[in-house]
Amino acid sequence: MIPKKRNRAVGFLVAASFVGAGILAVSAFPSDGDGPRRPSVIVGHAKEALPSSTAGDWVSYADHVAVVNVVSENEQAPSAEEVEAGEGYIGRTVRIDVAQKLWSRPGAAELPADITSTVDGWSFKGTTRTPIAREGASRLEPGHAYVIALARFAGGQWSRIGSGAALPYDGAVVGNGEVMSKPVTTEKAPLSAMIEGPDLQARAVAVVARGQAASALAGVLAKATPDPVAVQNSGLDPVARYAKVAGQSAPTEYCAAAEPFDAASGSELGKTELADYLEVLLPYETDDHAATLTTLISYFRFEQPQTPATAAKFAAAWVEFTVRLRQQCGFDVRSLTPNPAEAPTTPVG
Repeated sequence: MIPKKRNRAVGFLVAASFVGAGILAVSAFPSDGDGPRRPSVIVGHAKEALPSSTAGDWVSYADHVAVVNVVSENEQAPSAEEVEAGEGYIGRTVRIDVAQKLWSRPGAAELPADITSTVDGWSFKGTTRTPIAREGASRLEPGHAYVIALARFAGGQWSRIGSGAALPYDGAVVGNGEVMSKPVTTEKAPLSAMIEGPDLQARAVAVVARGQAASALAGVLAKATPDPVAVQNSGLDPVARYAKVAGQSAPTEYCAAAEPFDAASGSELGKTELADYLEVLLPYETDDHAATLTTLISYFRFEQPQTPATAAKFAAAWVEFTVRLRQQCGFDVRSLTPNPAEAPTTPVG
């Protein structure tokens, strides 16, 4: 869950609505003054911790695939800072009832009959709120049915494995329902229209199963082959499993340097300390990741106006950093809200 006390910009993190996922760029966001009219949906372009579009992805990283109904949603109150500023982020969780299991990974934890999952919420300014949605993805809204690839992550929470892992399923037809908070429809397709042969593994599930009933998708998953490295590491949570597939490991020195950002460390850091510790990590990073750290360092070193654009840029960098630490070190990253006391609590060295 998103802590109630957090920086306004961190709202755009959208809670890693899929665990280990995050918005890295916002293509439309609120404007101030006489600028463009506020959009009906804020669209996020996500760089995610897990691949989730193909049948091969689903059987490699999901624990279960099920037909579900979203029955209710709950808001998470914005922080006092956001309320005072009159703009920020409202978090959201949904309760999901499992209607039918279509596929299960051998040895997977039992799927509960209902789960609560953190999903994309709303940006607000004044009394106006705007839904935030991943590009091309369902937000998971009450009153709609979906086919979802779910996994149990390291912290014990259940979530879809990525933005490609939830297909609209209103009227028992894949492709009918909600995407990006908008209604979508498709014609029911004959079973013969499904992709067969070697392409089945690599094609997007949303394309393969469009117009089909869930039972047809179950057949697709039965034919799909999981990544052999993922199978060898089936005892790991999905993010750690994918790290093995991608050939990643936890570099000892990097993770030791990043330990203050681990929620388990109990560190309470001010803005100066946050910037100091980020600078310690710079020598370990490639150019792309170094640019991300530089964005975060600048944010804490220098006071910057809180506009939607700067908030989105900061949040994008923080999400990328969060995902990287989770993948590389297995850290549950602490909130970025600085401790009010600016005096260093732990020397940097």
